[in-house]
Amino acid sequence: MPRPAGLTRSGHAEQDCPSGIYQAEAATLLGMSPRAISYKFPLALDRLTEQLLENELLSFRIDKLKENLLQGALRSAPLAA
Repeated sequence: MPRPAGLTRSGHAEQDCPSGIYQAEAATLLGMSPRAISYKFPLALDRLTEQLLENELLSFRIDKLKENLLQGALRSAPLAA
């Protein structure tokens, strides 16, 4: 399967290079400035998430979120002596 333009060798740009480089590549592909990308991307992601939730294509499970946060907190907590 051909890789989309702008992605690095693994197909996951965010894992292969710093986010600034990824934003620069995205900006070039979209004909925008990297600053515009860094400003507009979170807004676009929020709008997309809202639409997916409204159309029930994405579900928000607060219980699962709490469980994941608790597990992460327990993993990163220092062990008591």
